[in-house]
Amino acid sequence: MREYTILLNDSSQVLSAASQVLSAASQAAVATSDQAYFANDSLAIRVTMRLGFGVLRPNRLARLTINTATTPTSSK
Repeated sequence: MREYTILLNDSSQVLSAASQVLSAASQAAVATSDQAYFANDSLAIRVTMRLGFGVLRPNRLARLTINTATTPTSSK
């Protein structure tokens, strides 16, 4: 079974089976313009795309927290 891991921050992650996550993406739309940077002989390029996802059963998500804090040791 494949799993997805979503990084929330440096020490926390959400884990779910791939079969429990739905996703959709639109086609990429590309637009160009030579008007925006006419004075510099440049070309502007814009790419837009829509993405979305959802979890089928949120109660099956697992949140993992990794303790990265270390306790100082005393030297004698």
